[in-house]
Amino acid sequence: MEAVLNDRKIAVLATDGFEQSELEEPVKALREAGAKVEVVSLHEGEIRGWKKTDWGTAVSVDKTLDDVMVGDYDGLVVPGGQTKAKCPPRFRSSRAPKHEFELKSGRHNQSTQPF
Repeated sequence: MEAVLNDRKIAVLATDGFEQSELEEPVKALREAGAKVEVVSLHEGEIRGWKKTDWGTAVSVDKTLDDVMVGDYDGLVVPGGQTKAKCPPRFRSSRAPKHEFELKSGRHNQSTQPF
């Protein structure tokens, strides 16, 4: 795949209970396209995905919400989940302007949400 996203930084906002394939597949495709992808979550360490009917593989968290601002990223991926994952509705930052990201999921309609 051509590296069309070189120098682009993408945040994946996820927490325990994310749908495994909805995180892994976009991350793989983004990295193949040359993007730098960081998993952002509520806590340090690892988060566990949900795969079909049981817990999936753990994923390392690169940064916590406290460590990032929306202006740090060129794009955002928010994977769906099977459990009622507690996830804040927005990145909070007093130093960065609000941006709008187009949220896309394989199973849901597209929508634009401010973060």
